[in-house]
Amino acid sequence: MAKLIDPKEYRGKKFGQLVVKEIYLKQETKDKRRSRARCECSCGKEHHTSLPNLTKGKVKSCGCSKRKAALDQIGRSYNLLTIKDVYSKRPASNPQ
Repeated sequence: MAKLIDPKEYRGKKFGQLVVKEIYLKQETKDKRRSRARCECSCGKEHHTSLPNLTKGKVKSCGCSKRKAALDQIGRSYNLLTIKDVYSKRPASNPQ
């Protein structure tokens, strides 16, 4: 049986750049529920992630640190290639 967690134990605790604001259960399937955490990143964005990924260190930010690391690469040269710009893999949203 799964170990019960005390939400108060995690509220306000910092994991990497994320501070836990709330713990809640998300119904995945009829018989399966997962512990989720609503966090605030140091950049100010809200981020929702699974509690085990947060506590094990698999999630450390909302993704802002990866974006910052990518932007820091602009202008660097690797052999004959120079990084000019960074783009996202996500498609632009379609306004309707």
